[in-house]
Amino acid sequence: MNLYIYNTLTREKEKFIPFFDEGKKDFVGIYTCGPTVYSDPHFGNLRAFVFAGLLGDIIRNILNYPLKHVVNITDVGHLTDDADSGQDKMEKGAIREGLTAWDIAKKYEKNFINYINKLELNFDFFPKATDYIQEQIDLIKSLEEKGFVYKINNDGMYMDTSKIDDYGKLMGENYEKHILGIESGARISNDNKKNITDFALWKFSKRGEKRHMERNSPWGLGFPGWHIECSAMSKAILGKNFDIHTGGIDHITTHHTNEIAQSECSFVSDKPWVKYWMHSQFLNFDGKKLSKSSGDTLSIPDLEKKGYTVYDLRYFYFTAQYRNSLKFNWDAIHKAYITKRNLVNKLWANPRSTSVQMSTGDIKEIEKNLQTKEAKIFLKNILNCLLDDLNTPRLLSILNKDVDKLNVESLNLFAWFDLNIFKFGLFKDLINKKENLDKMPIPYFITQIAQERRKAKLERDYKKADEFRNKLSEQGYFVKDYKDTYIVYHKLDY
Repeated sequence: MNLYIYNTLTREKEKFIPFFDEGKKDFVGIYTCGPTVYSDPHFGNLRAFVFAGLLGDIIRNILNYPLKHVVNITDVGHLTDDADSGQDKMEKGAIREGLTAWDIAKKYEKNFINYINKLELNFDFFPKATDYIQEQIDLIKSLEEKGFVYKINNDGMYMDTSKIDDYGKLMGENYEKHILGIESGARISNDNKKNITDFALWKFSKRGEKRHMERNSPWGLGFPGWHIECSAMSKAILGKNFDIHTGGIDHITTHHTNEIAQSECSFVSDKPWVKYWMHSQFLNFDGKKLSKSSGDTLSIPDLEKKGYTVYDLRYFYFTAQYRNSLKFNWDAIHKAYITKRNLVNKLWANPRSTSVQMSTGDIKEIEKNLQTKEAKIFLKNILNCLLDDLNTPRLLSILNKDVDKLNVESLNLFAWFDLNIFKFGLFKDLINKKENLDKMPIPYFITQIAQERRKAKLERDYKKADEFRNKLSEQGYFVKDYKDTYIVYHKLDY
């Protein structure tokens, strides 16, 4: 089995050949840029983590490589924009909630880990930036010793990007033109920087101000720049080189570009520092990308208040390949919910579903023991989607086709993938059919429509009541009236 992934560094889809296959490592290493824990991750952030988790599950459970998957926790103060300026994100959260920056970090780190567990994402390490301050200082010192660092008084220590021949290579073939085209001031916080693209490695605390988070260093009291933590922590856990770095596309031009610059100038002898760079596209809401810094906070609690589950959210994310933008609204979530429910009901309608076994173990061993042509084709089709740069839309098309006619071997395969890769909760529902039907939540906006219909009927406004009934029907629901009450049903449940 071969995995093919799109590498941002080369702008090509490439066969995945890890350092493990070259005998240079005894594991595959993935580093995923994690959250700055000053607020909850929104649905756009979570999409990037679900994509990274899917990638890790494929490498671990299908390719069977030993894996170390790192997601960092940025719990140290850094500034609100990529230009090394603006308000400290941690202090911004502290002011907002009347807490210390340390308490804010603990609160939202706990929330993040809770959401990761709910989404069934199997990450191995969650290093906190505050636990690696010395490693960050050591990295800056090594850059300083090699002549890449200069000081701006009352500001900080900066990386001199003019001394790097291939600075910006992650931006693509014409990266030099891209850098020249950056508008003056777009990434420059003061007139003392030597170059537009220079970035802070260590920022000084302002005189006369007491920050929530500040530390002593060889250069004075202050705090590390944003980019330095990822280089320091990835080196400490994964080594000087590793296989895959993931993140959102907004990290390409600044954060990831600067990570490469400082890493390859400090400790990398064999370029590239990272073999494969994979970036997920934005989740768009009301015509713009979701952004924490803009105050967008839609997250798991909002999902659950509406009566949906993380399985509905995962299914929604799978409707677009990770490299394509995806439009978020509650109608789209509901459509994913309905489509997933239809898939569950097709499985229930399959008379062989009662014989399904939740298989565990090695997929390669399971493949060897397949007896039927149908199951072999079904497995091949699933793998062709997953191993082709995580083509989840094509995967959903295959999963929804003739599922009510699959034989037992194919259903067992389906169950294995749902447990280990898809994580839609389909077979958890299947095994506990009656129990889950009774517990299946009715979305909040559906109950509102049903209440309006009931009110209209009581007021003898039957035309209006019929309009509300039609709205319910369009969403896949209907209401059964009783003498003093009513019950809302999903059409597939009744």
